[in-house]
Amino acid sequence: MVYQDPLLAYLPDAKVRRRKKKRASLNEDFAVTQPETWHKQYQVYQDWRDTSPTLQRLKDNAVRFQQTCDAVKRGIQQAQSQIVDQVDSSRDAVVVALKQQLKSARAKLRRALQQQQQNQQTSEDLGADLIAFSKYVSGGKQESQNFAIGSLLFAALVFVCGSAPWLLPQLYLVFAAVALPWRVYQFYRKRLSFYLLDFCYWANLAAVWFLVAASGNAHMGTMVYALADGPLAGALLVWQSAWVFGSAAHSVSVLIHLLPGLALFVRRHFPPPELVSRISLLSSTQYGGEHDGSATFWWFLVAPFVFYATWQTAYWLIVQVCCQHYIKKHGYETSYSCLAKRAAKTNNIWNRIVRKGCKARRLCMFGGIQLVFTLACLLLFIPLYHSFYLSCIWQVVKFAVPVYYGSRYQCEKVPQHQVIKAVQSKKVHVSLTAEAKAAMTVKKTVSTA
Repeated sequence: MVYQDPLLAYLPDAKVRRRKKKRASLNEDFAVTQPETWHKQYQVYQDWRDTSPTLQRLKDNAVRFQQTCDAVKRGIQQAQSQIVDQVDSSRDAVVVALKQQLKSARAKLRRALQQQQQNQQTSEDLGADLIAFSKYVSGGKQESQNFAIGSLLFAALVFVCGSAPWLLPQLYLVFAAVALPWRVYQFYRKRLSFYLLDFCYWANLAAVWFLVAASGNAHMGTMVYALADGPLAGALLVWQSAWVFGSAAHSVSVLIHLLPGLALFVRRHFPPPELVSRISLLSSTQYGGEHDGSATFWWFLVAPFVFYATWQTAYWLIVQVCCQHYIKKHGYETSYSCLAKRAAKTNNIWNRIVRKGCKARRLCMFGGIQLVFTLACLLLFIPLYHSFYLSCIWQVVKFAVPVYYGSRYQCEKVPQHQVIKAVQSKKVHVSLTAEAKAAMTVKKTVSTA
């Protein structure tokens, strides 16, 4: 029997063959020469191999190593199968994600095309709306004619001031004879009748009465001149009156404040030529008269102030006492309410000062500010009365400031008003068109039935 060492299974092939060959030769020689001894040693070796702990540990280690190798093989196989499964699942997920992205891209493209079509339709509709809207925004022939007439009247007034200034008193009387009755009619129709109680109309009536009935009274002329070229003309600057050539209401308002002082200024400094003064229309008006120095401080300041105080008292009694309930009941507007709304809209320091407290305090503050303004204008009128050059500068300022505010109004406010008017007209037109279409639909339905 040939001994087979179990450790030979774990040695490399070349060493195993050499060791087997060597041991086989030794075993054969020893077994032939000493058989009994060989059997005894072999039995000892068998016993030692069975009872040796070292060999037992080696066997156990070999078994565990084999089990470990098998486990590693199984793990590698499981890992390979998992990788294959993951690759397959990832491929399926990628395919599904790509399909979803393609679907969303198609939906986005479809929406983009629809949006492009809608934008194109909207641009076409917008172009049509702009064309229709421009018809409403653009002023009509009436506005153009009014602006042309206002510009021509302004040019005619400037021409008269440069070529024949002595005609201005008579021109002012013609203006008053036409504008004041027209103003009464307009205010009565628009429920603004209490505006006729304002100081400007009282001052215009005083100027007309002086030029027509008392032109020879130098003291009266000084008082009326102080009122016309003082607080009446100063209101052009304080209230920022706008000379809008295309608006008859704005033009008349400016001329009511401008022409009385201008006419009395011309009457004082520019008498008519001797040949012209013989005409009966002009002979009744005496020019000059204030150059003799007879106008005292009384007629410069006290008499105009008494006139103002009389007007203020009468205005307060009529508007705030006698007709207060009537004004509220019928919705009439007064200068006080108009200025209060205007101040509240600007919300400046004067509005915050005047509108504090009760109504009585507001009325007193309003009247006090008007009183201070009137006294300041009367005091400033004194150097104007005695200086020809200062008076000329003041007349230029009276022209320039309303023209400036009128230009601002024409360039800023008028386009806004036209747009608002066009929007309102467009809404009415759209509503009427919708109603007409609805009526036609109902008519077709009835006829079909």
